[in-house]
Amino acid sequence: MSARQTRLLFVTLALAVALTRLLAAAHSLWEWDETLFCLSLHDFNVAAHHPHPPGFPLYVVLGRFFRLFVHDDFRALRAINLLCSMTIFPGVYFVARELRMEAVPAMIAALLTCFAPNIWFYGGTAFSDIPALAMLLFGIALLLRGRRSRAAYFAGCVLMAAACVMRPQNVLLGIYPWLAASWPRWKERKLDPIFGAAILVLVVGGFFFGAALMTGFDAYRTAVKMHGEYVMKVDSYMNPERPVWYRTYWAMLLDPYEAGRISGIIAAIALAGLLRFRRPVREALVIFGPFVLFSMFMLNTEAGGRYATTSMALLMICCAEGLRWIAAAVERRSAIAAIALQCLVCALIVTRLIRWSASALREVRVHDAPVIEAERWIHRHLDRATTTLYVHGSMGPWAEYLLKDYRQVAVVDNFSPLSLGDVSHCWLISEGVTNAKDGLNFTRPRGHLWSISRKRYFDVFVRPLSSSVAFADGWYGQEGDPASAWRWMGRHSTLYVPAIGGNGELSMKFNVPLDSEPRKPVITIMFNGVMIERFSADAAMEKRWVVPSRNGVRNEVTIDVDEVVNPSALHKGGDARDLGLQLLTLSWRPAETQ
Repeated sequence: MSARQTRLLFVTLALAVALTRLLAAAHSLWEWDETLFCLSLHDFNVAAHHPHPPGFPLYVVLGRFFRLFVHDDFRALRAINLLCSMTIFPGVYFVARELRMEAVPAMIAALLTCFAPNIWFYGGTAFSDIPALAMLLFGIALLLRGRRSRAAYFAGCVLMAAACVMRPQNVLLGIYPWLAASWPRWKERKLDPIFGAAILVLVVGGFFFGAALMTGFDAYRTAVKMHGEYVMKVDSYMNPERPVWYRTYWAMLLDPYEAGRISGIIAAIALAGLLRFRRPVREALVIFGPFVLFSMFMLNTEAGGRYATTSMALLMICCAEGLRWIAAAVERRSAIAAIALQCLVCALIVTRLIRWSASALREVRVHDAPVIEAERWIHRHLDRATTTLYVHGSMGPWAEYLLKDYRQVAVVDNFSPLSLGDVSHCWLISEGVTNAKDGLNFTRPRGHLWSISRKRYFDVFVRPLSSSVAFADGWYGQEGDPASAWRWMGRHSTLYVPAIGGNGELSMKFNVPLDSEPRKPVITIMFNGVMIERFSADAAMEKRWVVPSRNGVRNEVTIDVDEVVNPSALHKGGDARDLGLQLLTLSWRPAETQ
């Protein structure tokens, strides 16, 4: 093709791809980090995870700027992502061209990158990954061009610094382009690399200094340290439940969106391009390889679809090289036929990727996320003045951002609503599903969206705590604070738990006052009139039973303790109650099927 035809094709494809990015525009925020970014637009405080460490200051600055024109936090951040996602095609193309790829393979690499399901999906969200990728690609391209252009070199330093501010891991990808560009600049003008390094240090250091200044230096340092420890324990190779590092390449590079067969085809073609090992592949490996290795050791494989957005260009550059090698067999006869063959295979792959992504993109584009549906239901049906929301830790940021006009009590995994007192206006909101008859589940269909995104927050439930239990005879009132309440009983007590159908798991954590009793008391637990256990109690115990639940009628639990303590009668305090058992937590849920 002539230079004019190449430019025309490039512009046409770039515009067409840009329009397809609108198909990924999410209807609402959904994920944890998106909510933290929205919170940061009003209160930037890294210690409070507004947003999470190290703070992503450039993304927040851009978000606040867009917020001047878009009067919604999520949509302001989404606008940044959509605009940046529209630049991924020219970004990959320019990188590929600077790696000395021919025009058509460079366009193929750019097309395949843009239609990778994870690149497409995250371009319509409120994460910082796609803006960081856009800046990274143009930073790489300009630095590589800086080997022969002084202006491009300094522009590349600025954009690479911005990419590192957006996501600090991008430092790994900027090392080779900066060194490759700095050496020719050093030979030509020795001060240029010094100025380039100064730009990098000043931009990156300035933004993170600002983040620490706004947070408070001590609080910022502590937050970053704690977050780093969390990453090492949970995300990295130090987590014993994480797949061993040499098995993570599939989730972190080759198929992070779990597309199956089409990903295998792309990987096979990319392997052919890798084995060919031409200059574009060699340089791409040196640029992107350090991040791929980092991701295999340090990043959470459950979020591979998101983290792999950074390395998709490497895979697709290798794939484009593989297609060129496949077409080489017909290139001797006809260069046009070789180009046509490459374009045909590319079109087939892109078509398959579009079909695979379509249902997932439609779901997020058309429907609100479960967290938003739950929030809207709460605002429509629960009175702000009288309702108390018990917020499970999985829903903390959303409750802080969306439900701040309600009284809230934070609760953790072992929270037992069955130990509360008056719960007539108390509701629990949590990730997951509930079997309570008067509870509400807000669910997002799985499908291919389950494969592209992190497998979280597809289900959120809201339920009244009044449906949990009825404390009847023998129980005293609630004591302690709402998040860690307890109840005492005397010799005999009765409580009722909801019907769930099938087997249920009943578990209790309790204390008995052994220090004031002549012997260990004997405790008898009855469930619907049937004894499930009789045992001699220790001071602190946890018990668990799997029992058949009634269907449609609540279940009766009775507890008998044969020894009680009366502190007042023993002159050990002013409490005149007979105290037999202190119930700390009680859980009743469907039993897990084996």
